[in-house]
Amino acid sequence: MKKLMSLLLAAAMIMSLGVTALAVGAQTNAPAYYELIEDGEEGVEFDHLLGALEPSAGVKVSGATEKVENVETEGQIVTVKNELPCKAAYFDGEKYVAITATANSDGTYSFEAPEDVTEVLLAVKGDKDGNGTVTMLDQLAVAKSLLLTTHPAYAPLTAEEAVAADVDGNGVTMADMLAIAKSLLLTSHPAYKALAW
Repeated sequence: MKKLMSLLLAAAMIMSLGVTALAVGAQTNAPAYYELIEDGEEGVEFDHLLGALEPSAGVKVSGATEKVENVETEGQIVTVKNELPCKAAYFDGEKYVAITATANSDGTYSFEAPEDVTEVLLAVKGDKDGNGTVTMLDQLAVAKSLLLTTHPAYAPLTAEEAVAADVDGNGVTMADMLAIAKSLLLTSHPAYKALAW
């Protein structure tokens, strides 16, 4: 939007000054610059009028960003460092689509969003309530969402909550509730199984 507004402002200035040409240039790793060229005269820079167009900062991250140890973005890549496994997804207009995590050699994980995606939802796996930890309350919420809709205790999950609750990537099912329950057991228990990235 900032680029569009800058270009519209440039077009308006060009028309009002009777400018015959506009030169736009950029150098690698440098902001764009503009020159007004009036009837054969030397170009006049007007960065000071418009400001340089800055490259896109990349995908915006929403969700559990303040509950995760470290979140960085570079272009379409979101890199996460957290003790508990996380999940990233984007909304395609109808539903959230999970992005596969890639393990990095430094212990972080990266999620690469498609080029046309502008926002990524980040969640701690199993953390339905978004408080940064997985507890029995998260397990209970998943269980309530799986009841018949006519049951008095039925409580549906929002689309964002379902992203966190779907720990295996197959939709929110009893398997997710069981996986969350196993991750809450003592690590010495034979049925204990940590949630995985």
